Amino acid sequence: MDCWIGSTYTRSSSSVFNWNHLQRNIAGVPRLLIKIWSRMMASSQPGYGTVDYVVFSLLLLLSLAIGVFFAVRSRRRQTTSDFLLAGRKAPYLPVAMSYLATFESSIMMLGKPSETYVYGSQWFLSSAGFVVAQICATFMFVPMIYRLNITSIYEYLEVRFKSRLVRMIGAALGTMQQITYIAIVIFGQSLTLEAAIGMHVETSMLVSTVLAVVYTSLGGMKAVIWTDAFQCALMFIGMIAIIIRGCEVVGGGHEVMARSVAGGRVNFFNFDPDPTVRHTFWGLFVGTILRESAFVFSQSSAQRVSSTSSETQAKKMMLVSAPAFPLMTGLALLMGLVAYAYYDKIQCDPLQSGQLSSPNQIILLLVKDLFWDIPGMSGLFLASLFSAALSTISSAMSSFSANMWRDFLQPYLPTMSERRAVIVAKLAVVLCGVLSCGVSYAIMSLKVTTLPQIIFTVSTLTYGPLSGLFLLATLCPWANFKGAVAGCGSGIVVTGWIFIGATFSKAIKATPWLPAVSTAACSNSTNMFNTSADNMTVLGDYVTTSPTTPGSAMAWKDNVTGIARVYLLSYTWYGVVAIATVMLVGSIVSLITGSNTNDPVDPSLLATYRLTCGRKHGGPDKQATIQPDAVEVTEKSDLATSQECHQDSFTKTGSLPLYDTRI
Repeated sequence: MDCWIGSTYTRSSSSVFNWNHLQRNIAGVPRLLIKIWSRMMASSQPGYGTVDYVVFSLLLLLSLAIGVFFAVRSRRRQTTSDFLLAGRKAPYLPVAMSYLATFESSIMMLGKPSETYVYGSQWFLSSAGFVVAQICATFMFVPMIYRLNITSIYEYLEVRFKSRLVRMIGAALGTMQQITYIAIVIFGQSLTLEAAIGMHVETSMLVSTVLAVVYTSLGGMKAVIWTDAFQCALMFIGMIAIIIRGCEVVGGGHEVMARSVAGGRVNFFNFDPDPTVRHTFWGLFVGTILRESAFVFSQSSAQRVSSTSSETQAKKMMLVSAPAFPLMTGLALLMGLVAYAYYDKIQCDPLQSGQLSSPNQIILLLVKDLFWDIPGMSGLFLASLFSAALSTISSAMSSFSANMWRDFLQPYLPTMSERRAVIVAKLAVVLCGVLSCGVSYAIMSLKVTTLPQIIFTVSTLTYGPLSGLFLLATLCPWANFKGAVAGCGSGIVVTGWIFIGATFSKAIKATPWLPAVSTAACSNSTNMFNTSADNMTVLGDYVTTSPTTPGSAMAWKDNVTGIARVYLLSYTWYGVVAIATVMLVGSIVSLITGSNTNDPVDPSLLATYRLTCGRKHGGPDKQATIQPDAVEVTEKSDLATSQECHQDSFTKTGSLPLYDTRI
């Protein structure tokens, strides 16, 4: 049996090598965690005791154990399909939980409660809009994605536009977004652990990266899915525990709502048509529908669609997860309402009194205040917070691995064996961990005020144009590769210009917070969290700002004139602007350059395509480009047929598609 030991290629027995290989990879991890646990005990913060640290450590070790279990289980034979797509046989329910945990990270658990605390609960409308977008995507895009039988979603761009250049542009943007987002999540949760239990930021970064790399590289997509499912359950438990305990302390759910309503925190509907208003019904609900309609085209989403055993299972996964997103967001926002009601009851706003310097620390303080007398509960919440980060990190690492192998390496290594390909994919996970950790350290060395620029520049310059590119490909039959390149480039330029102008223009000011809780009963204004980034206000899905005088706080808008008024646009519309720019410019350029007159688009590559000649993919009018991988695998298919049908044409032929790549 072929295997790799270090950098030397050797042969050994399957069982002996794999077990020893696992031992070498994981032997040092428990010792590292024990050492870190000792340091945490030595630098423990008020509100966290021995039981909390034990609960925290055990739950993290359980996440690692899941990855080791799947690594041992699949040690005899593992293909790239097994490693990157869980063998395309994963049950839809754990995949749905993994899908949810992937995109609801620790940033959500800290950012959305703090959003509610200072701005209100209006963000829930965005989650409602996401449900609509998810349902539309389930019936418009999921059947097409599943039937293509692809590993990387960017393979679709190459087949659709018959251009490897378009695929490489999409893969490059997606990879850059994955690395940077992983780095920000790592850094964000590291600041949290430093604030909560005194763990050094550098140590926390290393621990979270090592844990995610180990169980992702050992167990592959199966480990990611099942670990995500476990971590998703932890996230729900942690949030529900805070809500129940908070309501009990405040005086019941009715008291929480009464105080929240009186404080203006329950403010769902604002129908102001002005696109410069930070949050309105139109920007949050309608804007999210338009912006997130292409969410399924992210690599992490597409991997989960392709990991299920049939198209029906893929649809079930999407439909089950759709209402779970607003459920989790609702719990996070409810935590914010509980926090507001609690500090309103004790008449001591921790921000105004100086106990906190960032609203993103509000939940950490609330946990200490609520669970100081209940051993283990603070540790449970920290574990759920850490698990939220790990689920996002591991999923993004798996996506990075799939992109690196399928988009950047396999086209130039078509004859590499499956065994070596799996090794390369695992090394890609390690590379992702190294790069992400390096970027995290780089972020830490920057001034804190640059972090909002990093987060929203990457999001604006990658996600919006990528979404527009996929919508152009699926909804516009006339679009060609020239239009795709021009449209994507234009989307990056336009949204980048708006963002940079809004960030650096001295004429643009931030939206003020809602009126704060009284500080009449505050007896101590000492900052509770002496972190290395106390002024950081970017852990949420928004940019928080210091409170200003409410009266005429927004009167400055009237003084903004000329081109600078474009910079007033609410960030909720940035993605919509990017998508509209890509589709408009892409369509115009495509029509000017002759569209696809001489080379019609395969109708099965369009979202509008409807099958009329049976359930098999392609039908009688199907072109030969991807017909070999088109057979839909149903739940009744036998294993051999399933594996054969799920091999894509690139893998079967061992070479690139036979057309002019037009680079």
